[in-house]
Amino acid sequence: MPVIIKSNIEAGNVSVYFDKINDKIKAELRETVEKLCVKLTAKIKQEKLSGQVLKVRTGNLRRSISYRIDDKDGSVVGIVGTNVEYAPIHEYGFRGTVNVREHIRNMTQAFGIPVAPMAVLVRAHARQVNMPARSFARSALDELQPQIAQDFNDLVRKALNK
Repeated sequence: MPVIIKSNIEAGNVSVYFDKINDKIKAELRETVEKLCVKLTAKIKQEKLSGQVLKVRTGNLRRSISYRIDDKDGSVVGIVGTNVEYAPIHEYGFRGTVNVREHIRNMTQAFGIPVAPMAVLVRAHARQVNMPARSFARSALDELQPQIAQDFNDLVRKALNK
């Protein structure tokens, strides 16, 4: 029974394909993938998004980290990610121009000197942004790779010994 283990670190996916997979092995595979997804989710939240890689401001990014298991066509894929729109900018970095809309700013100091609070209109403008990558997901996955390999090796050994 050929076994193919495929890991795509950039996408954050690890897949295992069995040609003729029986239900028991598939259930164990799903359990292993889910356990690894839980570990990766916890590692990202506790070791990357609690001030180590990114400082916590609102906790929105940390709360949004979740996983799902896709189980189809003889493969089990665990996907850990977020739907927060600014996450890719922190994960991969960004260099480019950003258009800032016109808005009201509450000004409390001028040239570093405290002033009476006042509302100031900031006109629409473009600004250059150079934000370096602060990888939280990919770095956590890299650190978990030995554990992932070990768990899959154990699973394959267990499956082949049956």
